[in-house]
Amino acid sequence: MPGKRLFSDPRLPFGILGGLLLLLLLAVAGVRLLGIEGALLYTDLPRVELPLVRPEPESPPDPSAGSAEPPEIFGEPMAGAPPLEVPAALLRPGPHGAVPRRAEDGRSPFSAYRSSFAIQPDRPRIALVVVGLGLARDPTFTATELPAPFGLAFSPYGRRLAGWMRYGRWRGHEVLLELPVRPARFPLDDAGPLAIAPDLPAERLNQRLETVLASGKGYFAVTVAPGAYLAAPEKLEPVLTRLAKAGLGLVELGSNRLAEAAARRGLPYAWSDPPIDLDPAPEAIDLALGRLETRALRDGAALGTLEGAAITYARLQQWLPSLEAKGLQLVPPSRVFAGPAGRASE
Repeated sequence: MPGKRLFSDPRLPFGILGGLLLLLLLAVAGVRLLGIEGALLYTDLPRVELPLVRPEPESPPDPSAGSAEPPEIFGEPMAGAPPLEVPAALLRPGPHGAVPRRAEDGRSPFSAYRSSFAIQPDRPRIALVVVGLGLARDPTFTATELPAPFGLAFSPYGRRLAGWMRYGRWRGHEVLLELPVRPARFPLDDAGPLAIAPDLPAERLNQRLETVLASGKGYFAVTVAPGAYLAAPEKLEPVLTRLAKAGLGLVELGSNRLAEAAARRGLPYAWSDPPIDLDPAPEAIDLALGRLETRALRDGAALGTLEGAAITYARLQQWLPSLEAKGLQLVPPSRVFAGPAGRASE
């Protein structure tokens, strides 16, 4: 029979499968043509054949970005400003550059690079020094724009310090140089490769000291935080002797542990509490300024330091006009020193 022969045809299964496949292809094509979307089920995770797009890497920091040339100087410095030029008589050659010394006629850097602004001798004095300068141009320039009595302390790790110090003197500021000392919490804290320390051999200590002292010119004093020497202050005495021989003054940061040692060597000396903006909260800065006032009224003079944050300058702008009514005055740093050529000699 014809119907029986049809179902017994061995090609029938392949024909059915081909028809079903054709219908499936037609259905897929219709879905695509009609824009119908549906969820796709992956049996394996898809592979990314092209690399992912990555953000452009940031440019590496420019090592000279913080050491731009100081502004140009036009005209004479203001009356009473420290001398602009550095006499050769107050310098001696060193392995890393010229370093300060006493002149043969008796002049010292401490006496030569002081300002001569008029002050009221019977009124308690407050001096303020901005620390950490010379490492970046903008903060350094901002500090030079402060009123002339503010002192400027420069880091030996800065560049073009002689030019910046000269510009600071032209603006009327007395300038100081920071002497790095290994911190008491070393190696958690570090003062850099020029830091002096109690366990350094004498030759290496002298090399670092010469390098630091040669990094700038025209400074009248150095700043020192005793740091690792607090446990053995006698080991700092060779450094103090060297500073006294060079005719420099000393500002001790954060304590007055070195006062007696400085006095024994005839080293002009002043000390400060921790920076007034160590805690940058406005109320904390105001409290620190209040403590500075109390010390000035008690002792006749007080020196404070600041790191130069914008909030600090804002608080100082409010505080400075109040000094006269409190019987106080802001003076250059050299006017609060004790010892030879310091306040006692005025």
